[in-house]
Amino acid sequence: MAFLGVVASVSYYALKKPEQVLEKPHKPLPVQTVNYLQPGISISSSLYIKALLESVMSITEPEYGPYEINIIASYLALPRKRKEMIKGDNINLIWTTEDINTIKELIKVPFHTMKGVLGYRAMIIQADRQDEFSKITNLEELQLMKPGQVKVWSDTYIYKSNNFNVVTSRKMFSLFPMLESNRFDFLPLGISEINQEYLSIKQKYPSLAIETDLLIKYSLHMFLMVSPNEPILAERLLKGLLEIEKSGEFDRIFNEFIQPEMNNIQMQNRRIIQLKNP
Repeated sequence: MAFLGVVASVSYYALKKPEQVLEKPHKPLPVQTVNYLQPGISISSSLYIKALLESVMSITEPEYGPYEINIIASYLALPRKRKEMIKGDNINLIWTTEDINTIKELIKVPFHTMKGVLGYRAMIIQADRQDEFSKITNLEELQLMKPGQVKVWSDTYIYKSNNFNVVTSRKMFSLFPMLESNRFDFLPLGISEINQEYLSIKQKYPSLAIETDLLIKYSLHMFLMVSPNEPILAERLLKGLLEIEKSGEFDRIFNEFIQPEMNNIQMQNRRIIQLKNP
């Protein structure tokens, strides 16, 4: 009889109609706006960072809400960039290296967005000097050559710190005629961008070519840097980057936009010259 009493009790409560609870409607999350200041980078790199931002913002939408990405292609001198980024109204995100020109007030998203390949550099040289570079086997021999760089690039400081006599220019496009006229000996560029840069200038400067035997290497990373007034955006970006890394989407985007450029220069066939990044 006791067993039947328990069954009857359970059945009673199972059949009892639960009280309806009225849930308060959820307030929609505001649109988070990303105003990304894009530097003068190669086509593949610009497509890469655009795809990366889209993936990161999309995967975090359920938690952080809708978003809008504005790409602002404009050059700002460092004092103006610093002022605008700290304020955060017109631009709130940059993609840059961490170096002596880093704006200290910004929030760094601690994720290596380029997997460390930024520090691998191939060179544009005068084509008829390839034999000279083919004979170079170590840093001391390369230091006898003068590199050309844009004055404000972080790489310029690295080469000077490694005892190179660096020739500088304010603008990148000025470096090609300077190289052609023997103002310096080689123009080192990132392996993810050098092929596209060369293709864009080879008709105008037919005497130049991509050097075939050497690869310069030093530690250099690209980070997303966020306005100090946008801590939630910095949090969202890091969480999204970690999620797409775990899912394999980060590798897929990298392999689509960056890996083909690396394959073009045949890294595996080159001698590596190691520099220090102070």
